Amino acid sequence: MRFGLCNPEAIDLSPADLRIGLEVWLNRLTRAKGFEARVIYYQDPSDMARDFEKGAIDGAVATPLDFVRHFDASLLTPGIIGYKNSKADSSIVYLLTRRSLKKKTLTELLGRNISVPAIASGSRLYLKVLALKRGLDPDRLDFETTPNAQRAVFNLYFGKSDLAMVTKAEFDIACELNPSLKKSLVILRQRKLFVENLFFLRKGMDPAFYDYLLANAVNLPRTPGGKTLMTLFRTDTMERCTPSELKTTRKLYEEYIRLKHAKEKHENR
Repeated sequence: MRFGLCNPEAIDLSPADLRIGLEVWLNRLTRAKGFEARVIYYQDPSDMARDFEKGAIDGAVATPLDFVRHFDASLLTPGIIGYKNSKADSSIVYLLTRRSLKKKTLTELLGRNISVPAIASGSRLYLKVLALKRGLDPDRLDFETTPNAQRAVFNLYFGKSDLAMVTKAEFDIACELNPSLKKSLVILRQRKLFVENLFFLRKGMDPAFYDYLLANAVNLPRTPGGKTLMTLFRTDTMERCTPSELKTTRKLYEEYIRLKHAKEKHENR
């Protein structure tokens, strides 16, 4: 059994840490059924999507935007979603600024430095849509990619950036650690959007093994080895997900393409 994982650095983990956690867990499951498991790391999601289409890998871990942009949706079967606090809170993104900047227009703020976690490609896409709607060049947005959401929030708090985008769950956790954040930061926009990794399996897997794999993944938080892996992924809950989880990202991506084409058409007149 071969599983693909795209850009492991984006989740602030080294491939070595992931191999210790993810491959050990997968091998424990697959060996019980007479298989060996291997995790293949990709830097380019299109390479992983091609291997997925060819059947060279049996499952893939990637962001919703990577699945929307690169994968054949007809090959995806229900997989696993992991989240912190609650699924609802992890599926909402907040655009934040400092209270002292609240009176500035969003157009002006989008021209400044924006802190976004590396994994959150969907958040960067949403910000590009906001820019396009205001006549700005989305490719000129000044993104500061942070290793995690807490770094993005604290960069904003300490004035190293003027906007930050993180999930509601991540912002609530940061505020628990530092209650003064709620007084210093304000929410400018919010949108329903899941931006962290999903795990989908490929159609054609043996049905009995497929059910076995998903059942064990959902049970991960209740096993000793699973708790270690959950800590690595900074997740506390796992549950099944379906390709329908990609609808909000697909709608956003289609909006981005439409706005970008309209902008290019206007500029070429």
